[in-house]
Amino acid sequence: MENPHTLPRLEDIKSISDRLGIGRSTIYAWVKEGQFPRPTKLGKSARWVNSEVNTWISERAIERERVSGTVCMTSVKP
Repeated sequence: MENPHTLPRLEDIKSISDRLGIGRSTIYAWVKEGQFPRPTKLGKSARWVNSEVNTWISERAIERERVSGTVCMTSVKP
């Protein structure tokens, strides 16, 4: 849990795009559709709260495993 006195870490669109390996327009489309966290506007710039993006990524992985029954490869013995 983050310290309530610590400001959240913010990421710009380039950072998010690079992390996810998808285009900026896809991210903005997902935001518009309610499928991705909304950015915080700082003047003309948009920034995403790092912990919200991390939570979104974790939720996608959990959903993938729930739907497909995927097993973590580190737990599978040859």
